[in-house]
Amino acid sequence: MKKITFFIALLTVSLGYTQTLPLDFSDAGQAFTWDPAGEGGGAATINSVTEKLELFGNANQWDNAFIVFSGGDVVDLSMELNNTVSFTIDPLNTLPEDELRTHRIRLTTTIGNYEVPFTTTGDLEQTILINPGAGFGDMTELRIFIDAGVAGPNGNYAIDDIQVGADPAPTCDDGIQNGDEEGIDCGGTGGCPDCPGPPETAATSPTRDSADVLSIYSDSYVDAPSNGTQVFAGAMLNGITIQENNTLELIIPNGGAGFQNQYFEDVNSGVAPLDLTSYTGIHLDLYFNGQPAAGSLFKAIVQDFSGPTPINLEELIDVTALAANQWHSLDIAFADFDINSENARSQVSQLIFIGDGPLFGDIYLDNIYFYEEPPVTNDDCANATPIAIDGSTVEVSNIGATDSGIAASCDEGIISDVWYSFEGPAGGVAYFATNAPNLSVWDGCAGTELACNPGGGTAVAVTPGNTYYVRINDDGTARAPGTFTLTSSESSLLGVDDFESSDFKVYPNPANNVWNIQSNNTNITSVQVFDMLGKNVMSVSPNSSSVKLDATTLPEGLYFARISSESGTKSVKLVKQ
Repeated sequence: MKKITFFIALLTVSLGYTQTLPLDFSDAGQAFTWDPAGEGGGAATINSVTEKLELFGNANQWDNAFIVFSGGDVVDLSMELNNTVSFTIDPLNTLPEDELRTHRIRLTTTIGNYEVPFTTTGDLEQTILINPGAGFGDMTELRIFIDAGVAGPNGNYAIDDIQVGADPAPTCDDGIQNGDEEGIDCGGTGGCPDCPGPPETAATSPTRDSADVLSIYSDSYVDAPSNGTQVFAGAMLNGITIQENNTLELIIPNGGAGFQNQYFEDVNSGVAPLDLTSYTGIHLDLYFNGQPAAGSLFKAIVQDFSGPTPINLEELIDVTALAANQWHSLDIAFADFDINSENARSQVSQLIFIGDGPLFGDIYLDNIYFYEEPPVTNDDCANATPIAIDGSTVEVSNIGATDSGIAASCDEGIISDVWYSFEGPAGGVAYFATNAPNLSVWDGCAGTELACNPGGGTAVAVTPGNTYYVRINDDGTARAPGTFTLTSSESSLLGVDDFESSDFKVYPNPANNVWNIQSNNTNITSVQVFDMLGKNVMSVSPNSSSVKLDATTLPEGLYFARISSESGTKSVKLVKQ
């Protein structure tokens, strides 16, 4: 017989129930019933040697095993501070130590159900704590899902020592909102730090044309009618106002909590399923506080009901890759969804948003909408969009563009390019700056490449009145198609006088041998100098508030410097005498 360590709570006075927990699986009568969820295969058996419950998945997304408690054997979960269900789980497969697997547990009680996901990492035995909180009654069924909504072989697992007892003592670093904490590991009277508040600034208002948007939640558009919003797994969803802008505040006390919007047919209220067939992807503005840990996720789930069974299209946003305490404007194409990206989405009746894995603080959301990228009309030189060389900035996008077939010297990999045309200004110089990966300037569609300067500003000598072309594209590798800006002027983005009155001072200018650049209140991280043909003739990385540029080896003439600092990037015209 195995030795079992009981929770202190199990030694307290009984309230009249003969609990069937703990389960140590030393008795064949503690067997679970296997539910293959409509598929064949899989099993739930007790291993008489190890005295553990072994679950063998069948690759169905909802295969599970369950045990029923009835009569005097029901399990009392009504005591808020004494109803934590714990068990160990040991993956039977050999897995990488950092591989994250998602499962699910459902506690059915006489006063509502409690269902949450839980995760395992690697293939070592782990202890799982499930705390339903207040508001539940006698547990009549405990059900463990192997695959937790993901079709595929999630592996085989050994379960042991299922018991119920006192909630863990709250601490300020356990990743759980417990005790009288006002948030996850913050606030309350237990000595935890104050909880971070909501963002001080609102998310940036979207600029997409309303004709290309199907809005779910945004002050900038009219939202699609819905059946309403429901929270689950203990989540709290609040509508707050930040700088007169409506924003959603999502508080998740445990992994797997979230909310859902429903769009089931209702003729009386005008609600209908969403047809997202023509839309490119989903946009949302996301802000969170706290400290994410490995496995912390924010899930966006689009649930389509056009087939015989609902299918989830899922995007798993790894919040560890994002900075806390700042807004992130995310455009996520359906083609890039992590799960079921190619599935139909013609009858979407539920949108689900979940904070999953290790907890990481409160979440704020705004501008949730589906977008349709307008057709690209300037993805070849012959259909270039005219721009003026007047110091203005235009938004450019190569999302959905094709490869025009014209290759520039700075190209790399498969590219998607868009084209713009301009007339050579009277001064004979055109200056361009962009945050796109690549910019090149051409004399004619099938003509000569005049400059190709990846990622930065380009100055080029032109003939006044002649037509030239600017090509913007990604670099075919890590920097994918996106939305960028393009600024064009007759000389530089800032004249010398303007530049000296800003955060930097350049002197002497014109210079014979040395240009001095002095910052007033920030570190200069890099300076790049380009000649009139866009060639980079000098690069330095001072990481200081001042820098000297040695011009002794440069020919006399006009140059352009791009100065990057902790507060941004600015450009200036330099003259060598």
